[in-house]
Amino acid sequence: MCELMTNLTYAAMAAGTAAKYAAAEKSSKAMTAVQRLEAERQDRLNKEADALLAGSTEENTRMSVETQLEDNKNKRLTAMNAAVDAIPVGDAVSRLGESGQNRLVQAETASKAAEADAVNKSTGKAMASMGSLSDTNLNLGISNARGLQNISKIGNFKRGSGQVANIENETASRAGEGLSQIGDILNALAVVSGGYAAQGTTPWMSATEKAANLAQAQKAWLAEAAKAGLPAAATAAGTPTALVGSSAGQVGNLLAQGSAFTGGFGMNNRRPQAYNLYNNGRIT
Repeated sequence: MCELMTNLTYAAMAAGTAAKYAAAEKSSKAMTAVQRLEAERQDRLNKEADALLAGSTEENTRMSVETQLEDNKNKRLTAMNAAVDAIPVGDAVSRLGESGQNRLVQAETASKAAEADAVNKSTGKAMASMGSLSDTNLNLGISNARGLQNISKIGNFKRGSGQVANIENETASRAGEGLSQIGDILNALAVVSGGYAAQGTTPWMSATEKAANLAQAQKAWLAEAAKAGLPAAATAAGTPTALVGSSAGQVGNLLAQGSAFTGGFGMNNRRPQAYNLYNNGRIT
């Protein structure tokens, strides 16, 4: 019977240790997976922010600005020339008639109209060049503001992702709780069975059986003492007065005093690792 409790103690201890270790491994793998996924999310968001910044920087280079200035100048110049060409000077000249005097007036009027047209278009070209600077600055301001807004959104996404990852990490740290509880139960069983093994008894052994086992142990000792020729005093001193079990009881005591064999794999040693993955204050 004592051998049964001894074997049960060691089996429960081994199974409890394995369950605790498996629980810790499961939590560790779950937490590692969370950290890897969060790192991938942060990297993807960083690349998006870098792409936006690169695009905004490209728009503000000298070559890009000069191209925008030229495009805006041409747009303004086209609009101004169209407005000048739309002035109905020719119709007014044609209504003067075909008399000699009228033809002179027509020629003079057409000449002055051509001069005015040239002056207007020259002035329009200068105004278009000046106006293109305002147009370009306005477009760049709008584009830069939009880029800054988008980069700021990505920063918010990064902070939000980090906060969610902290919750995911805390949940992952408890992934092995079921196995850990099984380990606790098995360790408790090892403590109980170890106590019985140390006493050389079982939970179901009656007082009569205990007495019979003690008498058998005393008889065996007396036979060994007689065979060895021990004196009466030594024989009496060595005669067992109580049932003595195996060293499994010492194992049970160690488990009861501090989980000496399985405490290193306990879930309580894993939970402090559920730290914040990202310091939100560093994300701008």
